[in-house]
Amino acid sequence: MSELEKVFDEWIRMGSPDSLTAEEISYLNGRSGPVIRSEIVQGEHWRRDILLPPHGITLLTLDRQY
Repeated sequence: MSELEKVFDEWIRMGSPDSLTAEEISYLNGRSGPVIRSEIVQGEHWRRDILLPPHGITLLTLDRQY
């Protein structure tokens, strides 16, 4: 699901208002950003299955901590 679809779905859940308050606009702007997750891996091996929708993209950043 694209970010635009997520925001549209939220707008629908809000009752599809014709005009939005500043607070509602701020809320929808907050929903339009990327999802950021972090995970601490202990041990030598890590595996994660990632499902991408058609034309989807993801960024994995792996940083070794000593």
